[in-house]
Amino acid sequence: MKRLIIAIVILAIIFTAALINTRFLGTYTKEISDLLQNAETSASGYDWNAAGDDTDKAMELWEKKRAYFYVTLFHGETDAIYQDFCEVKKLIEYQQYGDYSAANARLIARLKLLWDMERLTLENVF
Repeated sequence: MKRLIIAIVILAIIFTAALINTRFLGTYTKEISDLLQNAETSASGYDWNAAGDDTDKAMELWEKKRAYFYVTLFHGETDAIYQDFCEVKKLIEYQQYGDYSAANARLIARLKLLWDMERLTLENVF
């Protein structure tokens, strides 16, 4: 009986940690996505400095937790997001709105998909 209780406690701890991780990831990726949306709005008005500032803030947020993401997520996904950030920053530098808008939308979508992969849903369980 003691083993069963210990096993249940361990499973409860793991489940709780997974839920906390999912909640954190959802909140964090939304914050980054909101900054990228603000950058998109600025770029559509050809305010490239504001777009660059918002993108820099978003990338700083991503970089702050990059090690955490490497531990908890697939490396390929985190690498792809970093590459997308680099592409978006370069397109802001060149001030090419069409290409920038597409790359920024792809980055936002990738962040949303990252969170969708971690959510506890029937689709992800089965």
